[in-house]
Amino acid sequence: MNKNILLAVVVASLFFVACEEKQTITEDNLAKKTDKSKQVKTKAEPKETIFNFKTTDGKDIKVAVSDDGWKFQSKDYENKIVLLDFFATWCPPCIRGIPHLNEITNKYKEDVVVLGLEIGKRGTGEVETPKTIKEFIKQHNIIYKVANGEATNEMMYGLKSLNENGSIPFIVIFDKHGLYNESFVGMVSQDTLEKQIQEIMKEDK
Repeated sequence: MNKNILLAVVVASLFFVACEEKQTITEDNLAKKTDKSKQVKTKAEPKETIFNFKTTDGKDIKVAVSDDGWKFQSKDYENKIVLLDFFATWCPPCIRGIPHLNEITNKYKEDVVVLGLEIGKRGTGEVETPKTIKEFIKQHNIIYKVANGEATNEMMYGLKSLNENGSIPFIVIFDKHGLYNESFVGMVSQDTLEKQIQEIMKEDK
């Protein structure tokens, strides 16, 4: 599939969750690290794509994606480094990574928020039931926030420029300004994640 066809598929898949004339996730507005010193302020409002999530503990999170970056519109995400962890209940490497994400949540609770996004059942992408997710959280002692639903699959597909094969685990990191910083496909060590977090914190001082 060539790039033009791929882009058309991405745009079509996101059209149904975004208002008309809103921006889709592309390599131009996400998958390139943002040089804050080169950002140009304009009076025009940036076009946005909106994703709405509800976590298993009932919190509503609205994620707005625009040319200015990602904005996590929830009090729990203000001024925080955000780690999005795309996972599935049937994925052994995802399960092995849970203790590392728990450790990061505890160690950097003043600066970092981890959000687990469940992508659905193997092969079908069918969303797991809230009961299944809650049992999974309890079984693996997950202490960070977890969300699932149609929006998680839509966002996962929208991030295809970072993860062409849709592999999991898949972690995407955003800085305290809501801007894309780094992503990791497959198993990644806690040390690697912590180094990235510390680098962001250092740049933000």
